[in-house]
Amino acid sequence: MDVILRIGIAESSKFDVFLHGTYTSPDGKKHTGHETLLRPVLLKADNESCFFEIDRVAIGKEFHWQSQERQRFTGDLECVETGNGLAAVNHIGIEDYLVSVISSEMSANAAFEMLKAQAVIARSWALRQKTCKHKAGKCLIETENMHLRWYENDSHLYYDLCADDHCQRYYGLSRAENPAVSRAVKETAGEVLMYKGELCDARYHKSCGGITERYSTCWADIDFPYLQPVRDTVGDTRPLPASEDEMRRFILSDPPAFCNSRNMAAGSLNDFDAGIESYRWQQEYSVKELTELVFNRSGMDFGEITELVPVHRGASGRIDKLLIKGRRMDKIIGKELEIRKFLSLSHLYSSAFVVEKTRGKFILHGAGWGHGVGLCQTGAAVMAAKGYSYEQILKHYYIGAEVRKYL
Repeated sequence: MDVILRIGIAESSKFDVFLHGTYTSPDGKKHTGHETLLRPVLLKADNESCFFEIDRVAIGKEFHWQSQERQRFTGDLECVETGNGLAAVNHIGIEDYLVSVISSEMSANAAFEMLKAQAVIARSWALRQKTCKHKAGKCLIETENMHLRWYENDSHLYYDLCADDHCQRYYGLSRAENPAVSRAVKETAGEVLMYKGELCDARYHKSCGGITERYSTCWADIDFPYLQPVRDTVGDTRPLPASEDEMRRFILSDPPAFCNSRNMAAGSLNDFDAGIESYRWQQEYSVKELTELVFNRSGMDFGEITELVPVHRGASGRIDKLLIKGRRMDKIIGKELEIRKFLSLSHLYSSAFVVEKTRGKFILHGAGWGHGVGLCQTGAAVMAAKGYSYEQILKHYYIGAEVRKYL
């Protein structure tokens, strides 16, 4: 049985859609060609050869590759009212959905065992989000001296998942035409990650920076046994860095890790991500630039910013509580993604950074790309290139989890 997902493609006041083939609405009316959707409607494809196109679909929202594309989708098209306008929602079977997700998340030319690992975790995460919605609870803690916010998919009230990085990249048929990806989905059909009989919340990210992160650093203050920090190597039993001094030395160093194998990982990344140096990176701001940036991104008037002080870090070095000190006020901000939003015009690569303050400048020396929880896509791609199986890759990143048939 193929589970049907409802994927939010875009939100707007209207949609120009191009229907290739015949679609039928609940009143029995047939639809084909160009239509402008101004109100709620469900258009069901008459057969599997039908597909539709939507103009100006936003991808990479608030990231450096943000753009708009004309995208093609199979399955049914629903236009739903959201309260702020309309949402275009694609009804599609999960196995067809995965073919596009894998090609949207990674290069279809990545090592085959990596594609299989990505299929299992993308299937696991999508099914868990569909079946466990509205359990995130409150995602904001606001006091006079603290602002903590994290982001979950419980905001998607009108569909199961969105089509962008907030959930999983799903960019339609244009990313779903590689035979290797289709084969990876078929060879893992119905397979998911389970832990003691429950679907795993199989989070993943671009690059851990050498150590993966625990769940509570980035989201609610709960943790899962299978989402624990691991070094992105095999056989390294050294204790993880714990003190601020140890974290600083770790981030400023260039330790061996699967995701530090730059040449082996290069062919595994898609067009949006290729060529980006994310294992170790640097971001520099003048005091004036940083002060204006934080004000514009947060709406908080710190005055001239004088210090950025890590209050608490996770095991990977990612800061989940950062004290921003200014001439008008001091405040602790978090969690991981909120820090990245406040300190960049889009998103800082990660919140695993140390601060060097020189005369008139703040220099952030950072590690990794993304939240760091679960599978490190760059590291997993290198593991696959080195000959590890997809089961071995998943066992490395999800402690104690097992691959099981779910569907």
